[in-house]
Amino acid sequence: VAIEFTLTEKFEYPKSIKLELDKTPSFPICMEKLITSLYDKYLLVEHYKNGVQALEVYDLIKMKHVTMAKRTENRDKHLRKYNKYTFSVSKQKLQFCFTRGLHSIKLHFIENGLEFSAKNFHGELDKIHSLEFIENDEKLLIVDKSLTIEDFNLNWTRTSGNILQINDKGEVTSFLKIIDTKIKNQRKSHVKINGTTTLDKIKMENYGNKENSSPNHTYYFDKSTKDFDPIVKSKEPWITGSCERNSFCLRDNENETLQLIVGRSTVQIWHRFKLGSDPIYEGKLPNEGEPFLEFIWANGIPVDQEKHENRLQIENIIFGLDYFYLKVNWCESGTLKKKIIEWQDINKNLNGYEEMVVYINNIIWRFIDHKPDEYRLLDVRHNVMRSLILGDSDHLIKFILFGNEESDDDNMRHIHIPRSFESSNDKSKPMKTVLTNDLEWAILHCRGRELKDTIIVAYLLEYYSRHAKESAGWMCTVSKALPLLYKYHYDDYARKLFRKECFANQGHLSAQDPYDIIPKSCQSRHFQDKTFVAFRPEDTLKSDKESWIQQVPCKRIFDKVSCWFYKTHYQKPPIALRVVPLPEFTVTPNEIKKDNRKSADYGIGKIITNIFLFIFIPRLYKVGKSDNHLLSPFAKVIKYENDDDMYDNPATEAIIDFRWRKARAFFILLFLRFIIYAIGFGVVSWAYLIHEIVGGKFQVCLLTLIVLFYYLALYLMITEVIQLAHYRMRYFTNIYNYFDCLSIILPTVVMTIMLTHFQFSDGFGSVKVVERGLVVGITFSIFLLWIEFVSL
Repeated sequence: VAIEFTLTEKFEYPKSIKLELDKTPSFPICMEKLITSLYDKYLLVEHYKNGVQALEVYDLIKMKHVTMAKRTENRDKHLRKYNKYTFSVSKQKLQFCFTRGLHSIKLHFIENGLEFSAKNFHGELDKIHSLEFIENDEKLLIVDKSLTIEDFNLNWTRTSGNILQINDKGEVTSFLKIIDTKIKNQRKSHVKINGTTTLDKIKMENYGNKENSSPNHTYYFDKSTKDFDPIVKSKEPWITGSCERNSFCLRDNENETLQLIVGRSTVQIWHRFKLGSDPIYEGKLPNEGEPFLEFIWANGIPVDQEKHENRLQIENIIFGLDYFYLKVNWCESGTLKKKIIEWQDINKNLNGYEEMVVYINNIIWRFIDHKPDEYRLLDVRHNVMRSLILGDSDHLIKFILFGNEESDDDNMRHIHIPRSFESSNDKSKPMKTVLTNDLEWAILHCRGRELKDTIIVAYLLEYYSRHAKESAGWMCTVSKALPLLYKYHYDDYARKLFRKECFANQGHLSAQDPYDIIPKSCQSRHFQDKTFVAFRPEDTLKSDKESWIQQVPCKRIFDKVSCWFYKTHYQKPPIALRVVPLPEFTVTPNEIKKDNRKSADYGIGKIITNIFLFIFIPRLYKVGKSDNHLLSPFAKVIKYENDDDMYDNPATEAIIDFRWRKARAFFILLFLRFIIYAIGFGVVSWAYLIHEIVGGKFQVCLLTLIVLFYYLALYLMITEVIQLAHYRMRYFTNIYNYFDCLSIILPTVVMTIMLTHFQFSDGFGSVKVVERGLVVGITFSIFLLWIEFVSL
């Protein structure tokens, strides 16, 4: 079946790859370069400048820049010539990985472009040919050039998100499915050793179970417990592979839940308080309603020696509500060891709770100190920082963020990487704020405390702002958390933050030519003499599709105007380029989800309709009073801040200057409407006071002003009604709203009374004596209009 494609629009390549393709004489080499730069719907562009390597990722559906990753690296022409890079994007579009094709692989967040992991396989792999995220993005499949996997030595190719193999018969097979099958077969081939009794041999007919709740994890509960919902699933984060786990419900009621877990090397008891009928909590739950570790026991086998053969095995267990008896065994150095744990061990553990916390902190401290790379991956996967924040582990957090003051170990740098995560929708949590990152959790956890007791917030802000000199991506969570600083009266942190060095000196755009990212509109004569211009960098690929203004005859007029307006004959002046390191600070959630290419499909009819609605129809509020989550972080800050200190810095000046260009049309039209409204009232009042016979053109002008006056009075009154519906009782707390209403109602009443003397034949010529009451009404109306002019 022949399928024809109609291409109606073409886009230019990014400048760096366009220059490289232009210098490549061979078409096959150009195609090879493009193929290695493509993955799924993404295009990766690599370029160097000033010793900085930049990786830019573009979305080919939206034709828009998605993220940029930077690192200091010298450009090696021979390395780039004989080794082709490879990249891959995770299925959930949260991370991407990159390799030059040799031994090193780097993982980056798409959200901010920051590198969160790097691995060198020197001596293990020859050359890396392909990368793929597998098993729900929890693992990375690396395909080596010298692979000798069975049934994989024939023709094969890589597609977006898959690797396909073609045999001599023309049959196509997914290599990823082959890998999944091998992994499953390996799991099934594991046998039980040392002949001891396992859980499968214990009589469990008196208990219910949930075998399919989680892979390799079975949940048992007393049959009297209905609808048991496990509070934790996998709590041995140091285990990278899969292992069998068994959980037992010890308590589950409307107030709390206790869950016993027998893992590969530990026995744990997790506790969670719920917002039930117990009045002692008063809406404040221990650990913010999150599960916390009540008891833990380990068999003492080092992590690097743990394996399937020496795992814990349940020899006997008796459990029920608020009691259990557990007997486990394991094999260590050829010796069978046993351990009995009972319900009373929990009470012993509670007496030494503080001592246990000290031991756990010490374990985490040593693990971070000796294996910082492994901890970084644990933090990414399990969000360890959030647990440390909720546990008030100030000293441990300081060590993670800044390391030992006397140590200059490079491996301790960048252990914690900022990122956003999906907030849980647990209705039992006593909080209304949706939290999406660690800094927001820290602010909310410290709310109500004095400033000196919020040291965790200070640590995080200092850590992010210190590294933001390298890349603005370090501030991706700060921009979202700023409103909470003002909401909970920690604005002192915000004032100090805006004066950090990252707002004045950073190398975020050091790998790019400033004139490549400055919009053409900001290079016009209008901006020639300005010393300060705020703009958003160009992030879309240029299209050859002509807009309505570029079509004949508009194109001829546009070319003449642009030839004068845009300077092309002068030498480019030096630029001091600075970045406000607050990503998406002025962007609303709806703007993030909006398809950025919809405006390009608008025709001239749609544009004229929108202009008509914008000018003549009152605008409603896009965000309701209770929909604060739909506001941008900048709008939330304005709502919560109580003074004007936030505006006293260049960063806020740049933000306001940038957003003003989109908002000024609304305010200019609002000002023009009121001027026409006031002029109409003034001219009609003057005509009434002189009450001369008028006719001809002045009569038509007078009628037009009367019609415009009533239309604008109705427009302004509807606007006030919309404000009243939005703010409700808060509307009456602002004295300016009373003047707004009086400046509409009083002139309208006076105008209506004056028009009782108006005649279409001679205007106000029939008026013999001017009424004193109308004179007073006109005077007060003009006074109110003058007050409105002053307050605009």
